[in-house]
Amino acid sequence: LREREERFRLIAENGGDVISLYATEGRLVYISPSCERVLGFLPEEMPRMAPFATVHPQDYDRLQRHFSQLLRGEPVGSIQVRMLHKTGRHIWLEMMWRAVMDENGHVAQLQVSSRDITDSKQNERRLEEAGEEVVGRHLALAARPPHHHRAPQRQ
Repeated sequence: LREREERFRLIAENGGDVISLYATEGRLVYISPSCERVLGFLPEEMPRMAPFATVHPQDYDRLQRHFSQLLRGEPVGSIQVRMLHKTGRHIWLEMMWRAVMDENGHVAQLQVSSRDITDSKQNERRLEEAGEEVVGRHLALAARPPHHHRAPQRQ
């Protein structure tokens, strides 16, 4: 058990993802030190905040539904949400949630692994904008009246 805990600690403290544990009422129980690199907050600052306080307002309800589904034991996939960075900007996180069950098969805690996907989201947006520009140009060309060329007359 001690070896397993040590392995978990090494992964949590040195991995790129932010690892968190939440109590079933939404209180943050643990967050890995990588939260400082990803979110700008120290690990000891995060538990003092209200549950999901850093979630973007437009993503809050969706994340709450996700959390509730997990508590009911429903399977869920990953979820992408915007979170407030300590600098005041929002970053995109992909969050992989899983329920941690107690010995009676009830949800005891929720564990989440969060990865910063801000760069990917920005690249995705740039590609969408470029695609929209190409489509717009194509439509503009298609809307032009056709050019009528006269064939050279033969003599």
